[in-house]
Amino acid sequence: MSEEVRRMDNEITKLCEGCKITDEEIQEVVVAEGNMLMSAERVRKCLVARIMSDKEVNKGAFCATMSKLWHAERQIFLRDIGWNRFLVEFQKKKDKNSVLQGRPWPFDKFLVCLQECDGNVALRDIQFSMEPFWIQFHNMPFVGMTRKIGEQLGVTIGRVLVMDTNESGTGWRKFLRVKILVDISKPLARGRFLNLGDKRFFYYY
Repeated sequence: MSEEVRRMDNEITKLCEGCKITDEEIQEVVVAEGNMLMSAERVRKCLVARIMSDKEVNKGAFCATMSKLWHAERQIFLRDIGWNRFLVEFQKKKDKNSVLQGRPWPFDKFLVCLQECDGNVALRDIQFSMEPFWIQFHNMPFVGMTRKIGEQLGVTIGRVLVMDTNESGTGWRKFLRVKILVDISKPLARGRFLNLGDKRFFYYY
C-alpha cells in the first residue's frame, strides 16, 4: 500500500469515527403524550408559508401585507422560522381554511406556498412542491367546455380541485377554467391535443 493511499485510508477512518454516535447521544428522551396535547391543538391551526424567491424578502413587509390581505376575523401571528419561511398561526380554523381556499397568494410578485403544519414533521422535511392554481384552457370548442371534459383535461396536469362551471355542467366563455393542484417543481406543458369525434383541437393554457 502506497503512502498516499495509507494516508487517505487513515483520513476516512477518522471521519467515520467522528460520525459514530456516542453513549450520551444514544440516550432517548421520552415525552408523555399528555404533554403534547396542548401544542398539538395549536399546530392544527397553523400553516407553514414559504416565499418562492431566490432573494430574502422583507420580513416585516411580508407579515404586514399578508395579515391585511387575508382578512381574518381574528388576529394572525406570523413568525420567522428561516430563509423566506414563516409559521402562520390562526386563532380560528375558519380563518385558516379561508386562506387555504383562496390560494394561490402572491407577495412582491413571488408565489407564497402554503402547507398544512404537521406537528410530527420537522421543518426541513416539509415539501413545498404542490400548489393550487386556476388553469385556463384556451382554444376550446363549446362542446368541449363541460365539467366532465374539464376534469379529463385537468388530471393530465394534477389533481382537480374545482371546476368553474354552472349547475348544468357547462362553462361557456372565452376559456374553460379549472382549479388544479400542480407540482410546481416540474415545468408546465404549453397545451395538448384534444380529439372530439372527428375533430382535433390544440388547446393551450
